[in-house]
Amino acid sequence: MAYQIKSCPEDFIVDEMLNDGQVASKLRMEGGSGAYVWVSVRKVGWNTIDLANIIAERLGISRKRVNYAGIKDKIAIAYQVFSMRTDMDAEQVVDVISAIKNVSVSCAWRKNRWIRSDDIIGNRFKITVRDCNVFPEPISRFPNFFGEQRFGSVKGNTARVGELVLKGKHAEAFKEYYGCRADSPERWIKTNWRLFKFCVHAFQSKLFNEELSMRLKDGELGVLDGEYMCGDDRYGFADINSEGSDFVVTPLIGYRTAELNSYKRLLLDSYKISLDDFRNLDIKGGWRTLHARVVGLEIEQHDNGLVHIAFSLQKGSYATELLKELFAKYE
Repeated sequence: MAYQIKSCPEDFIVDEMLNDGQVASKLRMEGGSGAYVWVSVRKVGWNTIDLANIIAERLGISRKRVNYAGIKDKIAIAYQVFSMRTDMDAEQVVDVISAIKNVSVSCAWRKNRWIRSDDIIGNRFKITVRDCNVFPEPISRFPNFFGEQRFGSVKGNTARVGELVLKGKHAEAFKEYYGCRADSPERWIKTNWRLFKFCVHAFQSKLFNEELSMRLKDGELGVLDGEYMCGDDRYGFADINSEGSDFVVTPLIGYRTAELNSYKRLLLDSYKISLDDFRNLDIKGGWRTLHARVVGLEIEQHDNGLVHIAFSLQKGSYATELLKELFAKYE
């Protein structure tokens, strides 16, 4: 079934949820103290990484001094929090960032540290689906695939770049990413490690997606070697640090992965990758649930093929993957 999402930014609204339950769009913080300025931003048509770059440029600080907790879609209205280390007054920071096209700041305050990924718990979405002639049945959970945007919105090749970096093929990795050659690709990759580390993480995500696809096909969704079950948090999201029986948690492969199930061994063998390759780049690995829960799902059908869908997802889960699952039975 054909349907349209992200026809315009207004069709895809995402609002970052902080770990105290507040959403970025409603924050009205001020004052505080510390070397870091935090700002709650509304951005339209901006990739998070690109916006961080332009913020650093406009503030006259190093890109390394601008941080965020999660990457939001470009074709969207997105509310999220940035932090930056700067001596500039918070009010001046607001003025500078608000002067960027299609960006506004609702508030700014000071803290004594960066924003971190554990400062957010998830995202709230309001999505308009166009050219839709069905009313999708509500679901409570869906396979927790990484979405296409995890692998690069233009070329879609970040996972391939990460694979080449893991294998130590620096010249090939540089050419794959930039489309040209460099005299000292290894030095360039080290200098721009934040970017290329993102690519290695994209390759980890690709391994997860391929494993999950195989397990769905095989019907093998129980606990395997090196995995465990977890419960949920007070918001209904999976909590990988809690005991429970709601979600299967599997490793994202890194050098700290203690035990590999048969699917992971098969994938590493097929890519000719070892845990030592991750160790050489200090890629520790992590954990991810095989499924994600949908919280507060609301679906409204309107005339002219419009369907409005609102819901919340835990951080790291993708609204586009939920939409695929909602409409899969109508394909």
